[in-house]
Amino acid sequence: MPISWSICFDWDNDETYAYNEEARVLSLSIERGRPDQFSPFAAGKAVLSLENQDRRFDPWYASSPLYGRVMPGRRVRIEANVGADLVLTSASDILAASSADTIAWQSYPVFIGRIEDIEPTGDIGKRRVSITAYDDLRVLGQVDTPTALRTNLLTYSAIFYILAEAGWTAAKENLGTGGDSISYWWTPGGEVAKKLIDDLVLSEGGAFFISRSGIATHYDRAALLTLTTAGSLDEANVADLRLVNPWEVIYNIIKIRCRPVVLAATAEIWKLEETGVFLAQGGSLEIWAEYHDANGAPCAAQSVVTPAAVTDYAAWTSIDGLSGSNMTASLSITVNKYSTWAKLTLTNVHPTAVGLYVTLLRLRGDALSQTPTTIRKEDPTSQAAYGKHALSIDTLWKQSVIDATDMATSLINFYATPHASLTAVLDNLFPDLLAYELLDKLTVTIGSYSINSTFRLGALRLWTGQTMQDLKGEFSLEACDTTVYWFVGVAGNSEVGMTTRLGY
Repeated sequence: MPISWSICFDWDNDETYAYNEEARVLSLSIERGRPDQFSPFAAGKAVLSLENQDRRFDPWYASSPLYGRVMPGRRVRIEANVGADLVLTSASDILAASSADTIAWQSYPVFIGRIEDIEPTGDIGKRRVSITAYDDLRVLGQVDTPTALRTNLLTYSAIFYILAEAGWTAAKENLGTGGDSISYWWTPGGEVAKKLIDDLVLSEGGAFFISRSGIATHYDRAALLTLTTAGSLDEANVADLRLVNPWEVIYNIIKIRCRPVVLAATAEIWKLEETGVFLAQGGSLEIWAEYHDANGAPCAAQSVVTPAAVTDYAAWTSIDGLSGSNMTASLSITVNKYSTWAKLTLTNVHPTAVGLYVTLLRLRGDALSQTPTTIRKEDPTSQAAYGKHALSIDTLWKQSVIDATDMATSLINFYATPHASLTAVLDNLFPDLLAYELLDKLTVTIGSYSINSTFRLGALRLWTGQTMQDLKGEFSLEACDTTVYWFVGVAGNSEVGMTTRLGY
């Protein structure tokens, strides 16, 4: 079955992908996924080797038609086109057939990302260039996205706000519309968008990754459980197989750390401890105030009060704030409020050349204090059979002990007994190598191991061999809970105790 490639670059940086460099590509490899079902997804990675004898991709070569445009940050899109030979039943059919007639092409998106590195290789007579690109999870891992504190928020809504702060557009999002309800949600200062999203999906048992089409994709816990099977694999079509030992995926001690929240009454959450901050006439100063609770611990806060003159700030011509002239009316303060800190901009607006000392400056608000609590579940029968195997999950956004208990119960019910987990190696198996997306459910039949089960595609790796027509791959297949659970309003999941059961 023939395969052709579309490997297009956006060298003009206008998202048109106008340059198809497929004819120059000598090899490629692509990696996407996560190491296990309790780890976050890593940024997808593509590595391309291209012929560069004419120095087309040499950023130093002024005669290159791409001079000044070959640089990191440019986007690359990889698609594969697989053709199925049509059956020609007569000599006249063969004589009449053109190449377009004889091959029906099916296009599959494979990867979209941004170039991170361009490395020339080879000697003068055999120039090559190696281009490494990552999908946009890499970008989300580099941008800080502070947001305001919000209440009673579903997981997907929190992810939406993070992506919005990171400059994402709705056209590049496919977010499930559910998830846990979070009583109080905020973004700790200094955390990048990817870490914030990973914490959210870990706390609810969901998933987040960038699809092969470049779409930010979120599955809430219910969506993962109700996914239909996308396809199947049979031992006869697998070039090689590696199974994980049963005890490597057994967990009979489950520890879930949750964080119940206590909302305090309005009180001081920050104060400028330095005395005598001086501002000349027209002078300005930015201060980043980090909130703290009554015990002095860093915290989030809601209902932060805009500073009031005299009560929350004061200024004098003297550093002691007792003598000289009261300049409080000449001190202008603007506040940008975030969940764990605020930016205060102080300006001396006195009309004449008179300086002032800031003698009082504070913020008041309702501090949110967390009380970390661990829920523990054990299965003695499993421990006796397989030894003790513990799984600990720190759920930053699970704020209910009851929810944490439900999560621990659900996990130990499934993971206390062995479930197969495997890696399947595929050799030029089409369309299977290109047809599936991360987290797709696949029915796998391996007769020699008595396996006939449904697995979830946790990671995949594709690479070319001797030519670009030679495509190989690895599917990392995770153990998958196939129990049919009860969900309100979901067709086929509405009969408790008959075809479904209550779940977390």
